[in-house]
Amino acid sequence: MDRSYETVCADLKKKYETLLIKNIEIKILKYLVLIYRYRQFWAETDGNNLTDSLRKQKADQIRQYLDGYSEAVKDSLPLEEIMKQIQKEAAGADEILNDFQKDLKTNSRHLTRYLMHVTAWENLTAVTASHRKLNMYHTAADSAVFATSSRSHALLYAGRILGGSMQVLPKQRICVYQRNPFTYETEDIWKLRRPVHICLLEYQDFVPVIDFIEVSPGNFRICFEHEWTALKKTELVRSTETLKALDKRQLEGYRFYSSEQNGLLKRIG
Repeated sequence: MDRSYETVCADLKKKYETLLIKNIEIKILKYLVLIYRYRQFWAETDGNNLTDSLRKQKADQIRQYLDGYSEAVKDSLPLEEIMKQIQKEAAGADEILNDFQKDLKTNSRHLTRYLMHVTAWENLTAVTASHRKLNMYHTAADSAVFATSSRSHALLYAGRILGGSMQVLPKQRICVYQRNPFTYETEDIWKLRRPVHICLLEYQDFVPVIDFIEVSPGNFRICFEHEWTALKKTELVRSTETLKALDKRQLEGYRFYSSEQNGLLKRIG
């Protein structure tokens, strides 16, 4: 089911990428990329204790994206005013991404039924929102409940509960934890240091976390890696599964590493 679901997600991304490329001119697609970079700029700087010089430095980095957008760049206008114009011009393209999110939610709900939230806490009846936590693409820092629609990602998050920070390279099938979350491994499992819990949540209040990037000149991609957020204080738990080990069949080909104090990575297992 998980593999089938991830195939559906990939097909939907390809469908909407094609729709954007066929119907939206390159200039507007570049504006759409810039809108997401601007959201990232505000998420990473808003509310943080940045000096004025560092905040200006980050704003100048955003202005660098405007190189080549000569019709939008006017030295007399503040960055916020320039971005308002860009957002207005890219509204149609942004609406296509909104349609992608709606389509993704409909298909995800049909195929997976519930979202998964991983926690160290036992017997939860509701999941409480994290306070101003950056999403995986740093395009928002909301007080939100976080969840995933992928079983394999839920298993990786289970390791993060015990292993601290986590970096995932899905194409290389590599996962790096701050510290080793396992006690041992067999041919079939990685045994967790202590049990964690997967809470099943309803889709109703959640939206998928996406990004829009230009991976090379004229080559645009929608990013979605099964993260969802709900801007509510709490989300009721439908049921809970206790997890004591990670099933290797559901994480086929994954390699795990931990970060050493010297900055090097140590292979787990």
